[in-house]
Amino acid sequence: MTSKFEITKRFTFEAAHRFTHMPDGHPYGRLHGHSFEVEVCVEGTRDADHGWVLDFDEMDRVLGALREQLCHGYLNDIEGLDNPSLENISFWIAERAGKEFPGLKSVTVRRPTCNESCTFKL
Repeated sequence: MTSKFEITKRFTFEAAHRFTHMPDGHPYGRLHGHSFEVEVCVEGTRDADHGWVLDFDEMDRVLGALREQLCHGYLNDIEGLDNPSLENISFWIAERAGKEFPGLKSVTVRRPTCNESCTFKL
């Protein structure tokens, strides 16, 4: 029997952003910040030798590098995030994590204090 598993890893980051396409006076056009929570889901079969889909330490390494690029920065200055919506942030993370995790299934980005989230599904 070939069983599929889903494993997830979460990380958080703090960052500032603004939406430059908003009309003058719109609150989203002003510089503001959020606490973000990211959940990355990888699907796959269990490796017979190790008993896992993917080494969580490897996920830590890859996602830690992405976190470093995002955390305590101005998202608009990051290449590919000049319009840093939840949709674009989740896509940006998925593009990079997918190169390292062939079984990448989804990336969810949350703003818990706003009760908002977005999931990009591959």
